[in-house]
Amino acid sequence: MISLFGWAALAVLAGYLALFVWGNAKAARAIGQSVWLFDKAKGQDRLAALGFRSSFVVAGFGPMLWLAVPALHKADPLWTEGAFAALSIIGICVSAVGTMVAFAAQRSMGASWRVGVPQADTGALVQTGLFRISRNPTFLGQAFLLAGVALAIPALPTALAVVMFLISASLQIRSEEAALTRTLGQAYLTYCKDVPRWIGLWAEIPETRFAMGLVLVCVVAFDQITKLMALVWLTQGDVYPVSPGFNLALGFNEGASFGLLSGVMAGRPWAMIALTGGLTLLMAIMALRTNNRWERLGLTLIVGGSLGNIIDRGRQGMVTDFLDVYWRTWHWPTFNMADVAISLGAVALILAMLRKAPEQENANA
Repeated sequence: MISLFGWAALAVLAGYLALFVWGNAKAARAIGQSVWLFDKAKGQDRLAALGFRSSFVVAGFGPMLWLAVPALHKADPLWTEGAFAALSIIGICVSAVGTMVAFAAQRSMGASWRVGVPQADTGALVQTGLFRISRNPTFLGQAFLLAGVALAIPALPTALAVVMFLISASLQIRSEEAALTRTLGQAYLTYCKDVPRWIGLWAEIPETRFAMGLVLVCVVAFDQITKLMALVWLTQGDVYPVSPGFNLALGFNEGASFGLLSGVMAGRPWAMIALTGGLTLLMAIMALRTNNRWERLGLTLIVGGSLGNIIDRGRQGMVTDFLDVYWRTWHWPTFNMADVAISLGAVALILAMLRKAPEQENANA
């Protein structure tokens, strides 16, 4: 059998493919021509195109074929009959993170998006967003997506799909690099020196890492100290008025910040750890790669707050909340200092975007 989380991973795969098709159609309308170049591929590129399509077909339909033909899954040494729920939970979280990364990268390419190796019109060089930490974030996200499906449904087809995808991606990446070097020249070569092919952990700005680490440690320490004080001094169910509109009230949350996903993730702390841990790792890498101080501060605050809540989940299975803000009879979901850091980080990222907009307008003028 396939576990519920295995079916969920297949649903994520199908959802990503739908978003992929929609993104292709939108990009084609934006540039007035098809972005699908696989049908023009030759030689090695044709082999890579076949491998890409086969990997997604095998990942999606292989488990269902194994399920329909008992002789196949009984002969499969990787098939678990859905017995390892924890592995499946990690798999669905990894696949969800991969989907978000792959689709975000596709959308950020805008008019430069192509499916295949462009020989002439490559579009403008994209160096923002996820492309600051990887030259191929779409492939990176897709690899995580397929790896998540393989974890959620351990089987020979899902494992084979990951291997086929990685081989195909390696072939196509080298062809794309040659085409981009021909059309973009020195600008692309400089970009290649600054950003790794798959993923990089930090930009060449060592003087900022100490400050980032200090902010991170302070956020996590302050969050954990205040939570410990709340656990020692407050009693769950009691309300401690501080000022009009603000109380202290001990509570516990099994979801994300401000109670998000609390119903869905109830009783599944390791699923939340895997999901939030993946997103936190991605933001940490982005923080280390960016040269924008507001982005760096914002991402560091978000990573610190996320780590504070992840520590709670690992220690007690849920997050300690104790700050209660209200207006008359309406109460905002109880939160903690980690949530405050995450919110401040989001504000810093918005400020970074607002400061970038005039700069881009002046550059385009």
